[in-house]
Amino acid sequence: NQFGGTVGGPIKRDKLFYFLSYDGVLSRQSYSTFTTVPTDAAKAGILTESGNPIYDPATGIANGSGRQPFSGKVIPLSRMSPISQKIIPLWPEPNQPGLANNFFVAASAPYDRHTVDTKVNYNISPRFTVTAHIGFLDWNEYYVPVFGTQLGGVAISGQQAGPANGTTINLTGGATYIITPGLVLDGYFGFNRSFQNVLPVDLNQKVGTDFLGIPGTNGPRNFEGGWPLISISGYNGIGVDQPYMPWIRHDPGFNYVANFNWTKGTHNVRFGGEFARRDLNHQQPEIEGQIGGAQGGFVFSDGITQILGGPGGNRDNGFASFLLGLPQQMGRTLQVPDQIQLRS
Repeated sequence: NQFGGTVGGPIKRDKLFYFLSYDGVLSRQSYSTFTTVPTDAAKAGILTESGNPIYDPATGIANGSGRQPFSGKVIPLSRMSPISQKIIPLWPEPNQPGLANNFFVAASAPYDRHTVDTKVNYNISPRFTVTAHIGFLDWNEYYVPVFGTQLGGVAISGQQAGPANGTTINLTGGATYIITPGLVLDGYFGFNRSFQNVLPVDLNQKVGTDFLGIPGTNGPRNFEGGWPLISISGYNGIGVDQPYMPWIRHDPGFNYVANFNWTKGTHNVRFGGEFARRDLNHQQPEIEGQIGGAQGGFVFSDGITQILGGPGGNRDNGFASFLLGLPQQMGRTLQVPDQIQLRS
């Protein structure tokens, strides 16, 4: 839905005029996707859905040789990580047949935008006119993660998952003065401030440290909350699936412009100057090739429960690594310095 209108006219005849406009957009677009979630058997440690053996990494030697398979391809409850056991009940049940793409989810992604612009023109004298303009744009949206607020994950729509909002304010003042019939001075001052806040779900909760009990995940700063990324080979990841999240940007800008227009006979010369300043106040923990964001991240691959020289791994091997609490890789992005001050 898009709607709006404009209104304008004189406040004082031949002296003072106004103009006002409003534009609104309310969008509700539906998205859907298929993801892969563990079956009840896999959650219970019964990994018999593939033909590959599941090898115990606690046996054999460090290079992966000499390992012994788990009996019946079952991970005993006593060997399961207590952290993994906290996550397992939060997974949704499969609602589609098969082992892959067995969970279908759909949701609507709301997007609202409101734009207001107003301008006033004032003819102080036949030689001197001034204008003033104020613009305001506000927007917000929410892209639902595939596993909701319980487990997060990538957005159903494919964008960043979670809430986002922003505001842009701009102010402009201008004046034109006729010094002589052949010499005109015009100038303006402009100010613009842009706010963007793109956040993951549960940013206000330290899920990694307080709920899962994983030391070194969430930190004390406002952007270090939420779920750590948990990526399991063969499954859709959970937690903050975008390690560059969140991003918080408060960017002001200033413009000063003055120009002279000189007309002499058949010649016209225009000259002047402009000064512009842009401040970039960004708070975003991001580094190329990172494994986890400010919340930390863990990658569970199939190699942990394979044997050297044995058959290739599959999703059962990756999930066995998760059940045992043995990630192949882990990491966390630390933004420094510790104290970040955004200009208001």
